[in-house]
Amino acid sequence: MSPSAPVSPADQALARVLRTARGNGWSIALLAGLGTAASLGLGDWAGAATGLLATTAGVLELRGHRRLQRGDATGLRLLVRAELLLLAVLAVYALCHLASFDDAAFRQQDLPRLRQALHAGGLDLQEILARSGLTEDQLLPLVRSLHRAVY
Repeated sequence: MSPSAPVSPADQALARVLRTARGNGWSIALLAGLGTAASLGLGDWAGAATGLLATTAGVLELRGHRRLQRGDATGLRLLVRAELLLLAVLAVYALCHLASFDDAAFRQQDLPRLRQALHAGGLDLQEILARSGLTEDQLLPLVRSLHRAVY
């Protein structure tokens, strides 16, 4: 019985790239596809467009994986393009949401919902704020800062 030939570092690197591309491609395509479907169901056209672009990035990654697996070096170009497309989609999405915080909408829509949700749990927003030494006016900058930190 002869020992098997050692695997070259280049072959190991290719195997890692293929494994990563397959995992990334499927996870991006599936998750973004589900997000697209949910956005369409909710009538969120901007979210659906974002999801569709992200799904496209996942599909490009899978196509690049398939080409590279067959030995076609153009697959690597597709992998890079897929990652750049996903990066651009995420950056535009984050920037749009970062700039979208609306103080008036928070006061008119979100604060009443927050009060209602807390009340359903047996809590009172005014009491929580008073114990924290805050007013609703002081809460707004904290929520705005949290919004920016998230995006």
